[in-house]
Amino acid sequence: MSGKEQESFSVEAVASVSEDLPRAWLGSPAKAVGRASSSVCRDSCTRVRPAVSQERHQDPVGEGELVLQSGAALPLGNQLRTCPAPLSEAEIREAEAELGIAFPDQYREYLRQQDADGAVNHLCRSAAGWGWHEDSDTNCDLLTTAFPHPDSYRVYEDELDAREPLKEDFSDHNTYKAAGEQWGAEYEVFQERKTSGAVFIQDNGCGFSTLLVVTGPHRGSLWFDGRATCDQILPLNLGGQSVSFTDWLARRYALVVRSSVNAALHAGA
Repeated sequence: MSGKEQESFSVEAVASVSEDLPRAWLGSPAKAVGRASSSVCRDSCTRVRPAVSQERHQDPVGEGELVLQSGAALPLGNQLRTCPAPLSEAEIREAEAELGIAFPDQYREYLRQQDADGAVNHLCRSAAGWGWHEDSDTNCDLLTTAFPHPDSYRVYEDELDAREPLKEDFSDHNTYKAAGEQWGAEYEVFQERKTSGAVFIQDNGCGFSTLLVVTGPHRGSLWFDGRATCDQILPLNLGGQSVSFTDWLARRYALVVRSSVNAALHAGA
């Protein structure tokens, strides 16, 4: 797949202007923190909006007014999602202090309302501390590290790929195996640090995710993690401009409502 084809992998994901970020973000493999030790919110979050009120929202795609009951369970595919309850200012500050970051303004406002849909991984507190419900990918220990623009590590990635051990280059199997394990460990660290300073805000299925950057020069921007197929992390743009969290959420909201309506129609058929 050529570079141009990779950049057009998603209609909303296109390459942005190159940024010269230092390669120092990579660090040493020995200092990497694996996902198993990250502070993710794995337990069920018990905070649910108690009251169910009908609210009207303008469809951002321009297909008329949409009606949704805030706090109602929304059918999304084969799952039933519940709109998360809003967080208080005290809770948000507590989460920021524990995670060591300051949430982008638009995301912070969302946390105070959280009435768009239950498909976005929501922030909650469990016995393990603050984290994102149903999210096992965000490495909370790396949230304080600036998110690296992909252009900042392309040279290193090419070098790493070129150094991958090949069986035909080794006469001894054990030596080849040891070299492969060492290379694999470095590769895992590299992949983990590609998403430093970012939250896996939504699981899109099939290994794809939407990232919200919370630390560094790209703070507040959204990225598409397409490494499952195209091996790239791409910025989400709309009309040539970076998509804001609010705009992305509005479009996501419209899709969820349509999915809910379609599911209800099929169920009643």
